[in-house]
Parts: sequence; C-alpha cells; structure tokens
Amino acid sequence: MNVLDHAERIEKGVLQSIFTFNDNEIVKSIVTGLEGGHTQQAESYRTVLAALARKKGATTKTPSAVITNIDSQVPVRTTRGPLAFGLPGSKLPKAEAAWYSGKDFTLTGAERFELVNFVDGKMTVTEIRNALSAEFRPIRQREVKRYLEDLIKVGVLKWK
Repeated sequence: MNVLDHAERIEKGVLQSIFTFNDNEIVKSIVTGLEGGHTQQAESYRTVLAALARKKGATTKTPSAVITNIDSQVPVRTTRGPLAFGLPGSKLPKAEAAWYSGKDFTLTGAERFELVNFVDGKMTVTEIRNALSAEFRPIRQREVKRYLEDLIKVGVLKWK
C-alpha cells in the first residue's frame, strides 16, 4: 500500500502542477475530474490488494511498511543543491560519526540522495520515511530520523 499511496501522491502533485501554467475554470474542472479518477482507481487497487493480503493470511489492514502514526516534525533545507556525499558524518564529532560506519546505518547513497530530495518543508519525518520506503525498500523510522537530526546538527537542515 505504501507504494500505492506514494504513487497516488505523485500523480496528484503532477495534476496540481498544471495550475502553474493555466488555472482557468475549464482546466480546473478537468483536473478535478482526473483527480477523482485517480482516487477511485487507487481505492479499487487498495480493495483488491487488501483482499489478496487477507487471502494470504494478513491480519492487519495496514502493512508494516507504512507508518500511519504521523509525527509533526517537518525538516526544511537551509542550503540548495546536492549535499556533499560524506555529510553528515564528515562534520560530526568522531563518536557520533561512528554510527555511519556501523551496522545500524543501512542507507545507500541513492537512498540518502533521495531522502534529502523529499525534504520539501511540508513532509514530516514519517512521511519522508514512507516515501523513501515506497521508492526503495522498508526503511526504519529511527534511521531516517537520526540521519535528518544529524543533518540539522551540521547546519544543512532545520526544523520548521
């Protein structure tokens, strides 16, 4: 479901971006219709996936890859462009930086790059984690939060 939720959010964002170029009433009507179609399609997929999951023995409505208890912490970029690859570890005290070479840190370079791209000043830590998990694999919430907190410590992010 996480992948489906993420894809639905992207599609709605694409439709909303049309208003950057044209926001007359006809276009608004068309976009509203398309959004309704996306919502119906996503609901149909959710129903089918839930039925298949129950058939396979799933007992919960929400798969473990999705965290639905959304926090309120929203990170914001303080810099533009890509970050230096070694951040935040290269700017942290040695004891804190050691975490990045330990077994608890599993984010790949691509995952770290995309994680920072999800920092848009709107998404919470949990929403960023869910989007990242939809793009790559189930990723631990505490790992995403620690990475973001460390980026805040080194000054490239801040809390909204």
